[in-house]
Amino acid sequence: DNDRNVIQNYEVHLKHGTESNKEETTVKETIHYKYADGSKAAEDHSESVTLRRTGTKDKITGNTVWNAWSTGQISSVTSPTIQGYTASENEIGAKSVNGPHDEFVETVTYNVDTQEATVTYIDDTDNKTLKSKSLEGDSNADSKYNTKSSIQDYENEGYELVSDDTSGQNVVFDNDRNVIQNYEVHLKHGTVTVTPDDKNPVNPGDKINPNDPNSHTYKDDVKHDNLAKDAKQTVYYDGAGTDTPADSVTTQKDAFTITVTYDKVTWESTTIVW
Repeated sequence: DNDRNVIQNYEVHLKHGTESNKEETTVKETIHYKYADGSKAAEDHSESVTLRRTGTKDKITGNTVWNAWSTGQISSVTSPTIQGYTASENEIGAKSVNGPHDEFVETVTYNVDTQEATVTYIDDTDNKTLKSKSLEGDSNADSKYNTKSSIQDYENEGYELVSDDTSGQNVVFDNDRNVIQNYEVHLKHGTVTVTPDDKNPVNPGDKINPNDPNSHTYKDDVKHDNLAKDAKQTVYYDGAGTDTPADSVTTQKDAFTITVTYDKVTWESTTIVW
């Protein structure tokens, strides 16, 4: 201008330039499935979620003002079913994430189930249970129990084996804890029949079951004289005076016989047949 008493003042206004920024982060979850001894029970489960956020960067200061992170969800996971084992967790729950986070690491432990089995010994003759053996053990494990010695003991006492569900093999546990394994061993009373013509006759006082220290013994009804009787036949002659022949007597050895049948379990004579 033309006024020397006035200073002319001019201003130039500037502002910080900005630019948009963005970033992302991944949050991961890993689930391990292990047996109690630490060995692998099933394949690991892995899942991840990616979060994002935007911001404004001051081009002068280099600082960035960030907006909030997006939110994400890691799903719930049902633990695998392994027959014969129980998981420490039936499910790993869902997780909400809204920012950077260390990896989620979970471990599900599978403990072996306890299984049950019974072996029942049944007297078919008297229709009664002799004894029942209860067994417990881990899934799929060998119980180390079999019926052989018990069956031998019963046979020594006069029983005969009818059937054995275990076929004499060790009982092996299944892997279903909701089912009790039931096995039956069926036995019947053995019998022995004594006849007069036995090649190996028994005598009163002999044990009915030689391998049983508590066995009763045979009674007098096994004596040969009680099992067989001779028959005598007499022919009388008459009418010839002094010439009449003497009476004729003939004897038939063991003409009449009986048989005696013993129940080897009850030690009683059960049958007599003429």
